[in-house]
Amino acid sequence: MKRIICILSLLAIGAAASANAIQADNSSMKEQQGNKNECLLVAINCGNDFVSLEQKIESLQKEISKGRAVYSNDELQNLKKQLNNATKTLEYFKNEGAGNWYKYPGE
Repeated sequence: MKRIICILSLLAIGAAASANAIQADNSSMKEQQGNKNECLLVAINCGNDFVSLEQKIESLQKEISKGRAVYSNDELQNLKKQLNNATKTLEYFKNEGAGNWYKYPGE
């Protein structure tokens, strides 16, 4: 019985030690990712704020300017694609406008 209690206590101590190590690794990852805009990357932590296309373009440019110090190559490519799409959408609305979408029958 003493042997079983000793083994269980050693397992509990080992589990607690590994949990602390994992928690330390997670906190260092959060510090590195703390500068990333998760809303732009994966639509997490966006809140209830509404942003215009102009605001989104500014945010994307700001995040892209942080470069590889904050983002991986894949994440930067994703942000650049989003910036390209947002810019094209804004240009479409400025040049052609949404009024062309809603034409009444017979016009």
